[in-house]
Amino acid sequence: MVGEICHIKARSPGGPRYDPSQSPEERDGFENLILMCASHNKIIDDPNLVKGFPVELLVSYRKDHEARFYKTVVKPDLLQHWLTLSQPFEKSVKVNISRLPITGAQCSVVMAS
Repeated sequence: MVGEICHIKARSPGGPRYDPSQSPEERDGFENLILMCASHNKIIDDPNLVKGFPVELLVSYRKDHEARFYKTVVKPDLLQHWLTLSQPFEKSVKVNISRLPITGAQCSVVMAS
C-alpha cells in the first residue's frame, strides 16, 4: 500500500474544506496534513461526499491514529529517505523535514496508513 500526503483543509481555493483564513505556512504545515491511501483520498475529496468528511472528522482520524502509534520510533534519516523517494510523485507539497517535530506519534502519521 502506498500512502499519499493529503491536506485536511484544501491547498487551493475551491478545494475540499478550503479555509481562506489559513496562511500558506499553515496550509502546508504538518498539522494540516494526513496520510491516506489513494482510494480514501479520492473518497474524502469527492464533491458528492465531501460534506461527510468535515475538518473535525479528519483531524479526529489523524489524532486517533497518532495515539495508536505514539510509541513508534522512527529515525529522522529514514523519514527523510521516504519523503525524498516520494517527491517525484507528489503535487509539490512542501515538507521540510527540519521543521517537523519528530516524535513517534507524528512520524506515524507520515509513515503508517
